[in-house]
Amino acid sequence: MPRYSPFAPIPIPTSNLLTFLSPPESPLHTSTKPIWINSEDPSISLSTGAALPWTKRLAMGLERFQVASGGSRVKRGEVVLVLSPNQIFVAVAYLGIVGSGRVFSGMNPNYSVQEMVYQMKNTEAKIILVHPSLVDNALAAAKQADISPDRLFQFSDTVNSNKNDVRDWNNGLLATTQESHSYQWPELTGGEGAKTIATINYSSGTTGLPKGACVSHRNVIANVLQSTAIRGVLQKYFAERGPPQRWIGLLPLYHVTGSVGVLDPNCECKPLDDDGNEVADGEPATRETMLPNGWLRTGDIAIARGDWFWIVDRKKELIKVNALQVAPAEPEAALLEHDGIDDAAVVVTTKNFPGHTSSPRRMQSKRIHRLRRPKSKNGLSPVFPNIHG
Repeated sequence: MPRYSPFAPIPIPTSNLLTFLSPPESPLHTSTKPIWINSEDPSISLSTGAALPWTKRLAMGLERFQVASGGSRVKRGEVVLVLSPNQIFVAVAYLGIVGSGRVFSGMNPNYSVQEMVYQMKNTEAKIILVHPSLVDNALAAAKQADISPDRLFQFSDTVNSNKNDVRDWNNGLLATTQESHSYQWPELTGGEGAKTIATINYSSGTTGLPKGACVSHRNVIANVLQSTAIRGVLQKYFAERGPPQRWIGLLPLYHVTGSVGVLDPNCECKPLDDDGNEVADGEPATRETMLPNGWLRTGDIAIARGDWFWIVDRKKELIKVNALQVAPAEPEAALLEHDGIDDAAVVVTTKNFPGHTSSPRRMQSKRIHRLRRPKSKNGLSPVFPNIHG
């Protein structure tokens, strides 16, 4: 039997995410309290009252954008990629892109050029917002992905001069503050909120290259309301016994976490064994991918006791590299690009071969050394490579 949340179901609106977050009567439109702060220079910050005009400037700019090279406009439902380290204008970019009806997809700033190319092509990105420090890599990737340079714009908390012909978003993309006053978020009615994609987040690519997971406006709104509902349960305790609430994510030593708690409102789950059979309390439940009847195999190995769950592991073929998850398929694909390699399989081993390091992320053909080459029955010869990150 499915397990249900101990909390009552909550209604989930089907509106545009920005309409939900900032309705016309919301005090957020006039708030001057900084909520996004540059940690290196706290004098640089954004309040919601300051950020919302920026989001409308971007949204309106996307509506009317036309590249100088004569390419197509950026339609609703098309992807805008963001390539940036953490900075206060990432939130502005996200809200403006999603609110306009376009789709946000973020790229890891530590990606190699080839990894950027893959995501640019896979999303069919129409515009790329890039931090000034990453312009060179973004241009190299865009060239390989056949994306015109005039679809790239620099964005940060300062106005930037042109860099290799990549303009600042203030020069050619954003509407003026005056123009943006008339902008209204496109409404999503009926079931549109559940079908309209807000974000494409890329997974670790367990069974191959990274895959984009589409998240709808309704998905995001549901997560906000579920989190709010859980915090509401604790509100009385904090109001009576504690100081004003401040939330921060911390892990105990060695990343050993406690229970992840109970199910959020509107959530159901079923612990399953490896064969898809339901298990009783205390047995691990793991599986991957989707079941035909709509249940998601999350890949979590969990312990369930009553209403409470402990996530104890993940069942995935993944290699951890500097806190990143790398699927074997990625280094395998890189190895197969070499003319001298017919087939490749990457596995995790706790034994270090001479000169071996535990980083499969970047390999160069000149650094792959044959350590031993025993012949197999089919004539193929396994090679143990020296991999340098």
